[in-house]
Amino acid sequence: MTTRAAYQIRWDVAARIVDIGGGWNLAPVPLSKFGPGLVPDSVPSSRGHLCFAVGMGVTTAGEGSSRDRQRVTEGAQATSELVVRFLARLTPKDQLASEDAAGAAELALIQQLLAVDNSVPWPRYFQVVWRDAGRLVVPSGEWFDTTVRFFVYHRIPLQ
Repeated sequence: MTTRAAYQIRWDVAARIVDIGGGWNLAPVPLSKFGPGLVPDSVPSSRGHLCFAVGMGVTTAGEGSSRDRQRVTEGAQATSELVVRFLARLTPKDQLASEDAAGAAELALIQQLLAVDNSVPWPRYFQVVWRDAGRLVVPSGEWFDTTVRFFVYHRIPLQ
């Protein structure tokens, strides 16, 4: 059985988000440092638009782990929180269209990570389940800041 550590899952998820296309780009900072302040005025808004960060929250023993043998060859059953945060540009002239575009980007991200079309299914070693999403307009009024959270059921390596 194949196993993946939380940091490896983070990279797998980031690669899958970039594959959505349309300008998604991974921020060069950890999730805890990500936000609209990351996009200085000198950076074109096209670079900040759909910029994202991926982080792994708490990892716990998976459901039914009391019955899990946690063999070295199979890994230990685990559940991790996966957090994706991205920015979408809010244009002053057409704010409703910007909001709709941010909503479409959020939906595309959820569909991509849930492998809805199943064209590239996740490997057997983990399952992604959508948890919730939250959106807000940053105080400057220039960006939608969206956070989407998932649960990931996987096995962590023991060797």
